[in-house]
Amino acid sequence: MQTGKKFDEKIYTSIAIDKLTIFAIFHLTIQGEECAFERIVKECFDLFPKRFSLRRYGEWPDSNRVYLSMMRCRDSGWIVGNEKSGFKITEFGKKVAEEVYNQLNSAFVTKIRKKINMKPRERGEAIINFIKKSKAFAKFSEDKDNFNITEAELREMLGATRETPKRVLRQNYEYYLNISRDYGEKELLEFLSICKNRFKLN
Repeated sequence: MQTGKKFDEKIYTSIAIDKLTIFAIFHLTIQGEECAFERIVKECFDLFPKRFSLRRYGEWPDSNRVYLSMMRCRDSGWIVGNEKSGFKITEFGKKVAEEVYNQLNSAFVTKIRKKINMKPRERGEAIINFIKKSKAFAKFSEDKDNFNITEAELREMLGATRETPKRVLRQNYEYYLNISRDYGEKELLEFLSICKNRFKLN
């Protein structure tokens, strides 16, 4: 088992544990690995053993600590999913993970730096495609005059779950809106405006 030697212990022990968790999930994601709960526990412990070990048995990971941190990450809109279906990092989670990377500085391998530097344009395009493939936007495209959206469809479109707080929905919405503006997506802007009015996302 790896011991997290890629990182400076003095640096990562000063970073909030939820941010280390989202970074571990991001690390798995860019390697193309499935983000199942047990795999995330191992990754957190491998990368940051001092923050994710049992207090009395430092050679073992504390799965409960990881689980509680992941639930907070989900509440913050950084990940979606559950233990049964697996977890997936959101665009907001990726932004946080990149900030953590900057804090860790040169302590991480070059391969990850290349992955991170690919992001901006691809991230915007991924968001645009994600919105256009949503059930809600499909309904909007079929019949704009009679379009109606349920809360479940809105949450799915915003990459959220039933438990995601409304403040996170507003955060995700504003992010989608800014990207749609940047890309000149007039139809998406019209669609998002209707969604905002329907659920008072302001």
